[in-house]
Amino acid sequence: MFKEYKGKSITRKAFEITSKDQISIDYNPDTHTTDYGLKLDNKVIRFVAHEDVNIGDFVVYLNDKDIYHCNRQVFLDRNKYPAAQDVKPEAPKRSVEIQEMMRKMGCNDNFISSQSIIDRIEEVDYETIVLAGQQMMFCGIRMKGGFVVVGKPSVCIDPANWRDEIGQKVSFENAFQEIYKLEAYRTVCTTED
Repeated sequence: MFKEYKGKSITRKAFEITSKDQISIDYNPDTHTTDYGLKLDNKVIRFVAHEDVNIGDFVVYLNDKDIYHCNRQVFLDRNKYPAAQDVKPEAPKRSVEIQEMMRKMGCNDNFISSQSIIDRIEEVDYETIVLAGQQMMFCGIRMKGGFVVVGKPSVCIDPANWRDEIGQKVSFENAFQEIYKLEAYRTVCTTED
């Protein structure tokens, strides 16, 4: 989904490329031209690029005839934009609510806090795949030390309802819950030694 941002004097829309799977690149050897496409919501949106397109770069939408690539550094130098990799992940709301309930009920002994997990996250990455005809999104959370946790995927019953933002939220929460289990095991083993 394209997100609005404020540039110099006009408001544009931009999409941050977060996965190789979001981009199609077709080279025509006869004409020596390359066609670029952004795969978004089961459509391919053609755009112009004058340099290599990389993860973290942006596709900028002015109107249906003016859609173009902008490398990450140039885009961020010229615009205010909350990029996915520049924003620290937040704990899922449900986890925070349960911890608040525990505190109110006097459960103050050892427990795994959402914040302790958030503080140990190095990177979050998403991958959308199609498996047996079903589109799904996985979230990989790399913790300090390099260990990566992947949770259950986010799936959508009707492809017309697929939205990357929803898939990211659901798959992140699924992976986050897996970290709770691993952190609990680590804590119990550490206290027993």
